[in-house]
Amino acid sequence: MAETTAASMPLPKPDVTPVQPSSGMAVSIKGKEVVSKYIDSINQTDILRINGYLRVANIFTGVVFGIMGIFDLFSIDSYKSFLVAIYVIVLSALLVLFEFREKFPKLEAKTKENFGFMFTGFGRSVYILIIAFLSFSQGTFGIIMGVGFLLLSAFNFFIMWNHPGYHQVMRAPNTTYAPTAEVSTTATEVYVPTAAGVAV
Repeated sequence: MAETTAASMPLPKPDVTPVQPSSGMAVSIKGKEVVSKYIDSINQTDILRINGYLRVANIFTGVVFGIMGIFDLFSIDSYKSFLVAIYVIVLSALLVLFEFREKFPKLEAKTKENFGFMFTGFGRSVYILIIAFLSFSQGTFGIIMGVGFLLLSAFNFFIMWNHPGYHQVMRAPNTTYAPTAEVSTTATEVYVPTAAGVAV
């Protein structure tokens, strides 16, 4: 009887000390919360406003990059350096002109015809990425510019893949330079003979 009672008694549970998160783990969790907060804040921002900020950033970096290329023309020491300076000027000028495309409808039409990739988020991000790699060959200031272009390209990719309103805006029809259809004003009368010989 005593053996049966002893066997039915529950065993005492061992005391388990709760594991306290280490300082490194706490910092990691806090960092993830901060990053998640900023991502949510960006996703809640109107995509048109973000595009406006990106346009200003593209114009600023393009102008600075172009000025750097012009100054490089006065300090070239080889044909290769000359070509790189020309590439810098042309690429930066194309980026700046693209952002002012709405001011010049004819220029926008030509740009879309010859540089259609600039009108897609992916194409524009890759274009800025190419400029970033080219910047790293332009000395100390070029490295600084390259880092800036890399961040700009990365932010473009982030918006393209993460912002919920991006694809809706990109799919919207472009009404900047919509061609005007010629409408014929000549009225054509069609007579259908009836049994009474009256045109209807």
